[in-house]
Amino acid sequence: MVIIIKNWTTGETSNCRLAVVRGCVAENSWPIVSENDDIVVTYGTTVGLWPVHNGHFKAVVELERGVNDVRFKYKEEQVLLTLRLVVHSTELCVVPLYVVCDGHDGRFQAPEGTDNSLDSACRRIALGAHLVQSLYAEKLLEKGLPRKTFQVENDLDPGSPTCRVLHSQLTMSEARKLKQEDLWEFIGREIMTSPIASEKRKYLAILSCTFWDGTRVVADPALGGGGLALLGSGTLHTWPESLSQLIHCFTDQRKMPPGLQDNSCFRLCKSGRHEQLNFSPLPINFFEHFANCWKT
Repeated sequence: MVIIIKNWTTGETSNCRLAVVRGCVAENSWPIVSENDDIVVTYGTTVGLWPVHNGHFKAVVELERGVNDVRFKYKEEQVLLTLRLVVHSTELCVVPLYVVCDGHDGRFQAPEGTDNSLDSACRRIALGAHLVQSLYAEKLLEKGLPRKTFQVENDLDPGSPTCRVLHSQLTMSEARKLKQEDLWEFIGREIMTSPIASEKRKYLAILSCTFWDGTRVVADPALGGGGLALLGSGTLHTWPESLSQLIHCFTDQRKMPPGLQDNSCFRLCKSGRHEQLNFSPLPINFFEHFANCWKT
C-alpha cells in the first residue's frame, strides 16, 4: 500500500494560501476501493483528518509563506509533500468586505444557536475568498493549463484584515427597500470614497442585513461588475468558519430550519446552499464545485 499525491509534486510553488491536495491510497498504482478511513494530514502544528472514500481523498492545507512540509499518514503508510508559498509581485488584489448598515450590529440571519456575529461573518467570508482563489487555480490545472489565480489583499499585506468591514451610511430599513442595482451603486460609491478605495483592488462585498421573512427575501443583491461584486448574506450561516468545519458544511444533510431562506434548488438541505457565492466577475460557482469534491 502506498499514498499517491495526484495533483502536486514535492517542491512545487503555489500562489494560493490554501492548497487543495488530491490523492489516493493505492496498490500497484490502483486505488484500493475498500479503503474508507481517514487520512491524517500534518503541517506545522496543525493536524487534520480528511476522509478517504473508495481509496481516494481530497484535503485542503493552509500554507505559510515560504517552505511548507505537509505529511500524509494513512494507517502505517506516510508520504511527505513539500510546497512553497510565494505571492505575486503585484498591488492588484481582491478585498473581502463585510458591509454593515448604519444602526445595524452586523449580525446575519441564522438558525438559533449559530454564531452570527460580525466576527463570525468575517471569518466565513475570508475563508470563502481563499477557497475561490484555490478553485480557480485547480480548475485551470484540470484543463491542462498552469495554475493561475488572483491574490487576496491579506496575501500581499499580512498586516491587513482578512476581511474588512465597511460601515455604510445606508440604514437597514433603507437597504431593504432598494433594488439590487441601487444597492450596488450606493455601496460602490461608498467604497470608492472611503480610505480603502483603489483602482488596483476589486471588492467582494457581502451585505449584513439580508432578511427572509418567510415569503420573500430583501436586501439580497447578487450583482457584479467593474470592481465590485455585491451579495446578500442570506445563506452565510451555512459557510464554514475554518478548515476544520469544511467537510461538515459541504456534506451537511440536515433540513433547513423553517423561516430561513432556502435557495438549494429543491435539495432542501444545508449542503445544497453553498452555491450562494457565485458572483458575476468570477463565473465559477465555487462552493458547489468544492462540495462536489467530497461527494465522489
